[in-house]
Amino acid sequence: MDLAVSARNARSAARSAFPALNRAVVDAVRAAGSSRLVVVGGAGSLEVAPGRSW
Repeated sequence: MDLAVSARNARSAARSAFPALNRAVVDAVRAAGSSRLVVVGGAGSLEVAPGRSW
């Protein structure tokens, strides 16, 4: 594997599970022999103006 991409919805009720999920993704990437992981996210929760989300 050359590259892994991880993208998850941070608004889910399982937000408390993110640390364990992130660790599992990193472990899987390492086990696959890759050293590159791209994490995509965050833009959907940005507030571009008071009370106005992206």
